[in-house]
This record gives sequence, C-alpha cells and structure tokens, in this order.
Amino acid sequence: MDARFSFSDAAGPPASCTFQFPGRSAAQHARPAMNLRFLIAVLTAMQFTHLVDFVIMMPLGPRLMRDLSCTPSEFSSLVAAYTIASGIAAALAGSVLDRFGRKTALLTCFGGMTLATAACGWSNTYEVLLFARIAAGACGGLVGALTFAIIGERVPWEKRGRATGVVMSAFSLASIIGIPIGMGLAEVGRWQTPFLVLATLGVVVWLIAAVTLPTMAEHRTGPARSLLRTVHTVFAEAAHRHAFVLTISLTFAGFTVIPLLATYLVTNAGVAELHVGWFYGLGGVVTVVTGPWIGRLADRFGKRRVFITVATLSLIPILVCTHLPRVGEGPALAAGVLFITLVSGRFVPAMAMITQAARPDVRGAFQAYHTAVQSLASGAAVLIAGLLVTTGANGELQGYGTVGWIAAAATVIAIAASFRLATPAPSELPPRPPEAPGPDAAVALIPASGGEPAIRS
Repeated sequence: MDARFSFSDAAGPPASCTFQFPGRSAAQHARPAMNLRFLIAVLTAMQFTHLVDFVIMMPLGPRLMRDLSCTPSEFSSLVAAYTIASGIAAALAGSVLDRFGRKTALLTCFGGMTLATAACGWSNTYEVLLFARIAAGACGGLVGALTFAIIGERVPWEKRGRATGVVMSAFSLASIIGIPIGMGLAEVGRWQTPFLVLATLGVVVWLIAAVTLPTMAEHRTGPARSLLRTVHTVFAEAAHRHAFVLTISLTFAGFTVIPLLATYLVTNAGVAELHVGWFYGLGGVVTVVTGPWIGRLADRFGKRRVFITVATLSLIPILVCTHLPRVGEGPALAAGVLFITLVSGRFVPAMAMITQAARPDVRGAFQAYHTAVQSLASGAAVLIAGLLVTTGANGELQGYGTVGWIAAAATVIAIAASFRLATPAPSELPPRPPEAPGPDAAVALIPASGGEPAIRS
C-alpha cells in the first residue's frame, strides 16, 4: 500500500490524506481527509472561546472585588474554582473519553461550557458566580484536552510545533479581542455582560463545529478499559509521567503570577484600571505573531532546545513584573507584554513534546489526565498566591514579590524536567504498518499501534 500525506504551508495547496492500493486509482478508493488548515481553524475558534471564558475573570478582578466585596483570597478562589473543577472533571472522564468519537465528546463538553458561561452572566452573588465557574471549568477543561488529542492524532510530528502554535495563539486572540471587548462591555453595562456575549459566541462556534467537523473515531479500535485499568495504563508509561512533571512545574510557574498580575499593575505599578485592557491587547498582538513563529523554530531547531531558551528568558519578566514599583503606565505595560509573550511562548514547544509522549490507543485518556494535573496545578498555584498576597493599608498588594520567586523556581524545575521527555527526530518515528483495505482506510490518519504515516510536504 502506498500512503501519501501532505500538510501544506499557508501558501501551498490544501492538506489531504490519500491511501492508494496497488492496481487501483486513488479516485476509486480514497477520500480526502478534512482540510487540516480548516480543522486547525475550527479547533482554534473553540480554544479561543474556552480561553476567553477562563481569562475574562482576571482583568475583571478590580471590578469584581469592588462590586461583590471580595478579598484577594476570595477572588483567587473564583479563578481557582475553574481550574480545580477542570482537573477533577478530566480525571473522572479519563477512563471513558476514548470510548466516544472526538466530535461527539468535543461538542458535548463545549456545549456544557457555553451553558455554564451563560449562567455566569445570570449570576448576582458571589456564591452563584462561584458555582457557575465550577460548572464552566468542568466542561471547559475537557475542551482543551480533546483539542490537543485531535492535534496529536491528525498532525504529524514534523508539523506539530506549527499547528500547536496556531491553536495556542487562541490565547493571544483572546487577549487582543476577547479581553478588551469584555472589559468594554463591563464598563458600559454590568460585569455580567461579557459572559452573556461570550455564551452567544459559543453557540455560533458550536454550530459551525457540529456542521463541519468529521466524526474522528479512528482511535476506537480496542476494547473499553475500566477506570483502574485506564489509570494504570496511562501512569505506567514513563513518558507520560515525565510529561506530567513538566506540565505541573510549568503551569505552577505561570499561575502563581497570572491571576493577580492585572490587579498588581493597577494598585502597585500605576496603570489606570481603564487601561488594563491595553496590557492584554498589546500582549496578544505580539504573541499572535510570536506563538506560531516559536512553533516554526521548534520544528526547525528542536522542541526541547527552543523550550529551554524561551523558558530561561521568561525568568526576566517573571521577576520584573512581580517586583515593579510605581513606575507609570509605559514601563509597566512593557514589562507585562514581555511577560505574556515569553510565558505563553514557552508552552508552544512544551505542548508539542507532551502530545508526542501520548500512546495513541490511550491518547484521549492521557490528554484528560494531562488536563487534570495541569488544572489542579494551576488551581493550587492560584490558591497559594492568594494566601501569600494581601492588601495593605494603602490598597497596594503585598507579598507579590515572594510569588515571583516561587514562579522562577518552578520554571527552573520545568527546564530540568524537559530533559527527561523524549523528542524523536522524524527519522526515528516508526513507519506506518500494513493494514487491510477497508472503507475507513482512506481517512485513518493514525493507526492504533502508534505508527506515523509517511510524510511528504
């Protein structure tokens, strides 16, 4: 059997997958797979909605603490509720996620997140908002897990850095578009307005995904596993454990700083509350370019090498942003933009390495448990930061510098953990094994045994 696979650049022809059997034409026995660029675009739109749903809480921090009479610790609990619920839901869903088609699972989780986001917009008290955020996190975390499971199955290793960078640019788009618009809506209306608008956007994206996404059920090749057997299968793999360690340390390094950063820039560094949106918007403009660029560098020079470089550079803005005095808006915004650029940029090569670590037959479970450990790590980081940071008599945050040193130490641990995660060269990937002709052979991108198709760019 002759297998041909192409994943084009932006200027090239549409990507397609064709398997041709000897003596028969491709037109007779092959169907083109979904255009990979369009698939990545749909996944990016879903990630954009999910990430706006998560990050919209942070720039609203000063407004929520004032309108709901929240302390920094209580506001940190609102942020942590999303991530902790995401982790618990992912851990519980890990044993069953691979039993369903990727499309069915993705639409179900995305729909649940959209309804929970609407409930946030209907909230009037701290307690109701807290429960709505728990529901949104429980569904939203699985959206992220399924997105990267699909990338691991549909995109070859040589192009995965670029594809990961594009999907992760959803965070940049959320910063450029979602956060400033959300803050503007909150200013002209109520703080609930951004959630209601976001829920409306979620309905539109859900309908597009429901119409366009393929079933994506090629991974359902073996018998269903029990919960205990799934957990054992995932955690028995050394590569999986190394990936989890990298994720925990890297996530902890970011989320000890991120939730209270906007508040710190307002109360301590001299940024006007109305201009906090510029911090996220400028950072998003930069990272929407640097994210895919870092992905291309990772594909060209090696994922680990680029990750170590970006992670090391990220130590500078981490320590600067958490120790800023009242320097005024210009320097404060510049430091914040550099923080967003490098802290988000290091996740691009890291996620490319992590998706490669997954065994194909348990990829959905691996990504679910990966989401679980990532969410629990971020939730713990937010809670710890909330306990360390207090509000002084002058209204400024105190103890944020300690948070910065903790984040820097976690970054160093993440760099050390990356050396334990294997990153095979293209020549080291096993060839796709022979398989019997069948009606689904033309669209089976990743076989159950874990082989990669031959790649021709």
